[in-house]
Amino acid sequence: MADIGERRGVEFPALGPAQSEGLRAALGPKVALANPLDYNTYIWGDEAALAACFTALCQGDIALGCVVVDFPRSDRFEAPDYDMVIRAAKLAGEVAGKPMALVSLLAEGLSEDVADRAISAGVVPLCGMGEALGAIRAAADVATARNSGPAAAPSRPILLPGPDGRSSQRTRRGSAPSTAMSAIRTASLRRRQRWRMPSAGRISWSTMPASCGPGRCGTCRWPTGRRCWR
Repeated sequence: MADIGERRGVEFPALGPAQSEGLRAALGPKVALANPLDYNTYIWGDEAALAACFTALCQGDIALGCVVVDFPRSDRFEAPDYDMVIRAAKLAGEVAGKPMALVSLLAEGLSEDVADRAISAGVVPLCGMGEALGAIRAAADVATARNSGPAAAPSRPILLPGPDGRSSQRTRRGSAPSTAMSAIRTASLRRRQRWRMPSAGRISWSTMPASCGPGRCGTCRWPTGRRCWR
């Protein structure tokens, strides 16, 4: 998590004295304390200890508390110990006053059923480590821009490229760019033109779709001299 977070630009603040004291009391003397924290399995199955651990970690200067966990498949066997994680994360968020999230290492580590239970408990489900940290960084950027006032907002709206590959420069309020839908239609048309299925069933690929005209094949509408079907 630390390595992926560093690549995504997510900060993990060092533990403060209050955090370290609370974590040591919850985890005992054998666990190395750091952020991110590997709390090991000493307290697994102990809901009160899990809640104390998560609460202590969230006492610092952080914007979001994350618990990394991959749930087993519910159609194979029951795993009531994992439900303790959701309840402990919910309690930690309420006590520390911080939003909490469950982060799975693999995208399939949080099923839809688990995600629904987490949401009902007020805990955000984030599926996949890389995707989760990318989303966290994006949310932090949006919050920073909003809290900084209008001066930090983008000077121009983000537009889809027009047919010439360049974004529209019209940025006045009320003058919606006309290139967005045109770009979508153009891209869709190009995708349809790039693949053609002849009656004989032969397919070839070309990157240069073109209409019929002088010097061009009148059968399949590709430029003559290039690979095409007839």
